Amino acid sequence: MLKRVGAVLLFVLAGISSAAAEDCAKAAVLLGEARSAQGDPDSQDEAERKLREAVAACPSSPDAHYLMALRLLARGAYQPAVEAFRSAERLRTDPRHLLGLARALALSEQYGEAEETYRKLLTSDAKNTQALQGLSAVYFKLNRHGEAEEVVRRALQVDSEDAELYFNLGLILAKSGRLDEAVTSFQTAVEKRSHFAGAYRELAETYLKLEILPRAEDAARSAALHAPKDASVWLLVATLHERQGEHQEALEAVRKAEAIAPKRADVLINLGIILQKAGNGSDALSKLKKAVELHPNSADAHAALGWAYLEQREFEPAETSLRTSLTLNETNAFAHNNLGVVLEMTDRVEQAKKSFERARELAPNLQTAEHNLDSVNAQ
Repeated sequence: MLKRVGAVLLFVLAGISSAAAEDCAKAAVLLGEARSAQGDPDSQDEAERKLREAVAACPSSPDAHYLMALRLLARGAYQPAVEAFRSAERLRTDPRHLLGLARALALSEQYGEAEETYRKLLTSDAKNTQALQGLSAVYFKLNRHGEAEEVVRRALQVDSEDAELYFNLGLILAKSGRLDEAVTSFQTAVEKRSHFAGAYRELAETYLKLEILPRAEDAARSAALHAPKDASVWLLVATLHERQGEHQEALEAVRKAEAIAPKRADVLINLGIILQKAGNGSDALSKLKKAVELHPNSADAHAALGWAYLEQREFEPAETSLRTSLTLNETNAFAHNNLGVVLEMTDRVEQAKKSFERARELAPNLQTAEHNLDSVNAQ
């Protein structure tokens, strides 16, 4: 009797194994179809559907979980991507799984686990430049700039031709205030990759901070040439024109940014500011009100709207907008200074003095706050 039961059990197990094999064979076909669909921007939903079917058909397939994780990562579903990468890694140890997991953790702002995962990967492959670059990015996000620099320089020892590494080093150096060194890194990045629009943009912004405007203009033009549909590039071009008093050229540039990203907060804010400086107060208020409406938690949007009201001597709405901005971000020196102007203009001198003092405390080099404080002290 026992032998007969054993035979039946083996038969059942064989049937289950055969069914599982058929399901995994079906999953393999689905994975192939999903890979083909992923190359078509219009077929991404179809690709994801096939990947989900593959995971359901063969949950023991690490490739199904891995490809599903990549798809989730691409569409910004970071936490589900984390879980999918973890499933893939549990089924089969693979550096690609750990690399994807670390990236998903970093993008979901789980920096401690991201650091741990990158370090685990580097334990077995100390020269993995992608892991080194990712670890450096985590340190950068955590404002651990010394460690970020050390790690990216380790990566450059492995691959000194990688333009992205020089770009990242430039970002770290610029954030650390070492602007001349940052310029050198960004220049090297564009030498290694001549069409690197992001490096040209950062190079232009660094030259702008150094007040080397001709070189900033050259770099900004190169950025616009290689990334004509990048709104940030046109905002930078607009800033350069505005700094030189070229309001019409600045307006044309920011209009290009608006055509690309009509709802972005920084685009609407810059457009409103430039319109106000060009003397078009009505349109300026319209754009800045739209920025506040679309981005009610943007301290910069409220601050810009308050400034525009102030420029038009509408003190009550100016004060309301500036106080809202400071509620959202108390460290905005410009908002404190402008609020001080409103308070002074409405005969609240002692309150104005406190606002100017706070602005100077936050930004010691803000000359307008220094001048305004001297003015009220002289009264």
